[in-house]
Amino acid sequence: MPYPPIESRKKKLYALEEGIKTLNDTDKELIRQECVVILRKDRPPRSNLNQEQLKALKSLRENKDIVILKVDKGDATVVMDQEEYIKRNEGPTV
Repeated sequence: MPYPPIESRKKKLYALEEGIKTLNDTDKELIRQECVVILRKDRPPRSNLNQEQLKALKSLRENKDIVILKVDKGDATVVMDQEEYIKRNEGPTV
């Protein structure tokens, strides 16, 4: 699972504030302090790819001659020639 983007984490903090608004000020502050501790320890997960694999992935992403797509069904990825992709998608849409 990818590391949640900053906007996702902000939404969770806003929801937390909404959830604690009925508590007394002391309890609110204790909960906020616990959240600060958790957020300071929060780190993105380590990559499961080695340096060579990361370099290859970066090269693929920067290659403007190909298109990388996630398929509609399943958990697969397709790498396609960009010209072929354009040809397949130029037809009429129904």
